[in-house]
Amino acid sequence: MRFSLTAFVTVFAALIVINYWLLARTARRGPEAVTLGDRPIDAPSPVVTF
Repeated sequence: MRFSLTAFVTVFAALIVINYWLLARTARRGPEAVTLGDRPIDAPSPVVTF
């Protein structure tokens, strides 16, 4: 029981630290650094077939 609790708390604390680090890094870079969806995908238009 004690090992299970210790392992859970350790993993949870590591996830909190990693999440904080990623959020701080993204905030420091600013909105200009976001490249997700910056250009449209050249998708072909659907063709109607019968």
